[in-house]
Amino acid sequence: RQLPQITQRLQMTLDKLAAPGKARSPMGSLTDWWAGLKRRGAEDFVEFAEALLPQQVTIPVEVFDGVADNLLQNAFEKRKAEPRLGIRVSLSLSGGKTRFTVCDDGTAIPEVVAGRLFVGPVPSSNGLGIGLYQVASLASQYGYRLGLSSNANGQVCFELSQV
Repeated sequence: RQLPQITQRLQMTLDKLAAPGKARSPMGSLTDWWAGLKRRGAEDFVEFAEALLPQQVTIPVEVFDGVADNLLQNAFEKRKAEPRLGIRVSLSLSGGKTRFTVCDDGTAIPEVVAGRLFVGPVPSSNGLGIGLYQVASLASQYGYRLGLSSNANGQVCFELSQV
């Protein structure tokens, strides 16, 4: 069910490789993106907070897709070790700035790992640990910041926000 999005992202990546520095993420409707994310996550037992969003807000779709996919995939991997893990996704607009958050109610990320997130690859048992670094770098190119907004047992939250 996610094949069309994966195909589109792969094509954007190939376009960037063919003409580095020229390709920009296409802008799209925030409300359309949110509706699509909710459809994709509905079968994965993810709770989506309702968001009242104005129709005219646009976002760099590639950035939001990359961040959402990475954060949700990480949460699903965490759910394998913590089967009762709850995942909550929210989106808000305040002061003209967009904020996208993915939280889980599992165990906190060890401080030694949390301090290395977003600044370089962080090897893990299920991958190279480069995903968060890549999407954080991409987000910063578009005026967004990806960070760990809460890291406590029962409240682990990642947030993408405009700077």
